[in-house]
Amino acid sequence: MELVGIEFENYASFPRRYVPVNKGIQILAGKNNSGKTALLRGITILNHIFGRGTPLGDPAQYCPSKNGSRETVLRAHFSLSPEEGRSLEMPDETIDRLLVQHNAVLNYEILWSGGNYFFGQCELLWSDGELPLLIPQRDFLHFSRIRPNQPPSMQTIGTQSRVERNGRYYYLPTISQIQAALNAQNPILFVEAHREVQERVQLQAQASLLPDASNLANFLLTLRNNVEGRYKFGAIEQFVLGVFPEFKALLPQPDPGSQRVDLVFEAQLGSEPLLLTHCGTGVEQLLTLAAFVVTAPRGSIILLDEPHSFLHPDAERQLLAFLRQHPEHRYVIATHSPIFINAVSPDQISYVERAQSTRYGSASHVIIAELMRALGYQNSDFLFHNRLIFLEGDSDQGIIPILLKKVTPSKTLELEATGFPLVHGVPGSGKPGSGQRNIGRIQNSIIKCEKFLSQFGRTTVPCLYLFDGDFSPADRNELIGTKVGAFSRRIFEFA
Repeated sequence: MELVGIEFENYASFPRRYVPVNKGIQILAGKNNSGKTALLRGITILNHIFGRGTPLGDPAQYCPSKNGSRETVLRAHFSLSPEEGRSLEMPDETIDRLLVQHNAVLNYEILWSGGNYFFGQCELLWSDGELPLLIPQRDFLHFSRIRPNQPPSMQTIGTQSRVERNGRYYYLPTISQIQAALNAQNPILFVEAHREVQERVQLQAQASLLPDASNLANFLLTLRNNVEGRYKFGAIEQFVLGVFPEFKALLPQPDPGSQRVDLVFEAQLGSEPLLLTHCGTGVEQLLTLAAFVVTAPRGSIILLDEPHSFLHPDAERQLLAFLRQHPEHRYVIATHSPIFINAVSPDQISYVERAQSTRYGSASHVIIAELMRALGYQNSDFLFHNRLIFLEGDSDQGIIPILLKKVTPSKTLELEATGFPLVHGVPGSGKPGSGQRNIGRIQNSIIKCEKFLSQFGRTTVPCLYLFDGDFSPADRNELIGTKVGAFSRRIFEFA
């Protein structure tokens, strides 16, 4: 059983919000104050439920007050193997069809209130259906038994761990089994966006790195002096020196006299060693992130809040390559960096807006992702503009923004918040020299763009599709009142 996502209800500004936690890199993209950090912090609630410590800070601060108490509902979604699925009271062919064809997941509903949690119902969930499995009632769990061509029936199982049917035993999850399965999940690590690595800190052994990395010097010194941790220290050092070749070595430098420790870089050209606190903030950023990734327990879910901060574009790309070199972890990254956003396929991006409502299975990503890659769109083309004007050609893309700034100089800021993506795949005129274009031939291209907007939850963003003027009079009349516009005359492209 493997965690694949978490859904929040009544949390922060979200009535309902699903966050995927699939293998590889998942991006939470959104503007400032959209709720990205709140979602990352909310995921850490699972650490407490998994029996791995307390959440980071107090997630209740993000829970709207309800009847004098702050509570939220979490739904943890787990993938099931066919073997795990067959332990449910269900025909084998049914469970195989749900798991393989419909990507069904096991959904545990959890109520979080006042630092405590309570299990709600458990169900098998897929894109267009759900099947209740366990429903708490007083001191008992009720199991929904599914038989072919019969409506579900309920059987009280109490503390039983199995039931018998037609000479065959079926093992059913109880509260203790649910808790045991959750406790087997891997840890979740949150990495703060704003950190302050302290200089000349008190010398002491540190076996784990704090979320704000304030103990980085002691942690790296402990790691280097530990036989098992020495190779991890070397991996961290190798990555940072690769990004910053002006350095030759990373030296955690203890001072036994003052009982203090500093982090020092030895320079390539033989100059004086340089304290980390005297280096650029990008050095500290990459050193800290590398330390978290290399030393995290295998299979961790690592939550990175704005890892692009203080990094130049090439350093961002090297950080992404480093994360991909460590596929033993899963990464959920809150960012608005075009470098990060364009480095993954669209199905790895969740666009976050305040008061947005999404749930598991609410959108299909794979086909849209393939279309975007095939057509050369970049994910950032659709994410960070207040309005979009889709244009037909490269010349339009270069000229139209300039013309708009000339004719509307008082609206420069609005124009800077306007994106001008291209409508790829638009067919040309029906007949060369005819001066007419059949509007029906551009509909498929517009539909694709609309699907892209839906992919990122941007269907409400104002947009206009602007084409050359070679439409027939009849087609021009059809454009009135739509999002499609045309120039008064045709624009010619020059190579």
